[in-house]
Amino acid sequence: MDADNWYCDSGVTRHITPNKYYFVSYTNFANPEMIVLGKKNLLIQAYGQCMINVHMFNNGMLHDAILKNVSYVPDANAHLLSVKAATQNGYSITLNEKEVVIRGGDGTVAASGKLVNDLHVLAIRVCIPRHTADVQLATQVETLQVWHEHLGHQNKHHVMKVLKQHDISVEANKEFCEGCALGKAHRQSIGTRTSR
Repeated sequence: MDADNWYCDSGVTRHITPNKYYFVSYTNFANPEMIVLGKKNLLIQAYGQCMINVHMFNNGMLHDAILKNVSYVPDANAHLLSVKAATQNGYSITLNEKEVVIRGGDGTVAASGKLVNDLHVLAIRVCIPRHTADVQLATQVETLQVWHEHLGHQNKHHVMKVLKQHDISVEANKEFCEGCALGKAHRQSIGTRTSR
């Protein structure tokens, strides 16, 4: 991972970094939040969000900027700049087959980057603060029921299998799922194969 490379991603809803030393301010989530990445639907956990001071490059010039609500995701393999989050903060982003250009609300170019191996890469240098924010990972163990609900009420055995593949430990209790019971109670019979 190149520290100065941030990848433009139209699929994620927030900026992501795995580096806890970048944060000027940090707010820990009460419970880790799940983020789905890429076409393979990789599940990773965000433990909190923060603000990061950066220098964005455009034509060899540095521009000061602030990335707000950046999620701390220690398992991420790269820094991701969310197209959606940038546009929500007043920026416009243009992506084409050669480059990426980020413009401020007044239309001036704030940053630009290139297409490298089918990825739009921005050169963004993080200003590492002299005194970094205190970052702690949430230690509360989530229950299987919480994950069962997060993943659309899928079968709990399947949920456990998926979580184990991603090295996520949960407390497996025998909590009753009222939503599943109500959904099954109102489901009509689909019949048998011979009755079609």
